[in-house]
Amino acid sequence: MQLFVRLGDRIEDGWPGAQARNKVADVCKQLDDVCQQLDVPSDALRLAFEGILLEPEKSLHYGIDHGCTLSRYFVKSGRVWLVKSLGEAAAAYFFPFPNSIPLSERDTLELEIPSRCLHNRLRLATAHGRGKEHILQVVGLSGRLMPIFGLFQVLSASRVRKIAEYVKFQLMRHLRGMQSTIRPLIEDVDRELIDEEAIRVIQCRLMVSSAAGELRLLAELADASRQIAILKTTAQDQLNELRNKDEAVSELTRREESAMCETKDQKKQISVLTKTTRDQGATIGKQAATIEELQGSSISKDAEIARLGRQDASLDAERLRGDRLHQISAAARVQVLLCSVPFSHSGGPATAQS
Repeated sequence: MQLFVRLGDRIEDGWPGAQARNKVADVCKQLDDVCQQLDVPSDALRLAFEGILLEPEKSLHYGIDHGCTLSRYFVKSGRVWLVKSLGEAAAAYFFPFPNSIPLSERDTLELEIPSRCLHNRLRLATAHGRGKEHILQVVGLSGRLMPIFGLFQVLSASRVRKIAEYVKFQLMRHLRGMQSTIRPLIEDVDRELIDEEAIRVIQCRLMVSSAAGELRLLAELADASRQIAILKTTAQDQLNELRNKDEAVSELTRREESAMCETKDQKKQISVLTKTTRDQGATIGKQAATIEELQGSSISKDAEIARLGRQDASLDAERLRGDRLHQISAAARVQVLLCSVPFSHSGGPATAQS
């Protein structure tokens, strides 16, 4: 399994390339053996370096050199089990902890110290035997090579729960103004301190010299910080929810105002249409009156025409009677004249003598 370790042929450091590769191969075999003992497939392991999860599928250069700490762990039944810390000194005196796990998941994370971490296991068993509730230990170095202190709650001789993690200046700030027994020890942990035995001594002195009240106060501060973070998150969520509701209300208000403006325009249009309809109704009324008047006039004219027709018919009848009488009178006169004219023997009328 690829470990992303860039070793090379650095003979000046006492790590020739062949020996380094053999060392890595031995460690891989140990990891595989541990996986087989725990009945966990090797591909379920996760590899972390300086808080970054490494991806075996990618050929990336993480700047890992010999002497660096590579933490491997896997998740089983909701608990993180540490398998191995790779590096010359890390497994000997560090409390191995996968920094790649998000802080929200670390708040309730219980760690079981592997049997291979003898000094860690011995210190924890000693602290548990002395009734220590909390211990403060050096757990690693930050990206700027500043020492990192871990505050642990002692659960048993082999198990702890990590409460908080501080770099040196953060821890000194929390202890400012207190009659502290551990401030001088913390000040002694310098960034140039890389000797394994020196760190081991500091670990033991921190465990022995730390007053229970100081560590309890640090634990309470850490718990308060978590509660504040939770409250801030809750407040932020509520603020976001209120903002969303405010935006929704604003959107509804805008829609209502738009609907009101549209309704107002529609009312204006209805008013104009009503006025137009009223005017048209008045015009139609006038036209209806005119039509009625014209109809009345037409009826009167029809009656007059009928009367005139009857009068004309009467006159025609009288005229016909007058013409008939005239004809009869004329015929009578002609008859009278014919009767009064003498006829000659020749058959023609006689000529009057002058």
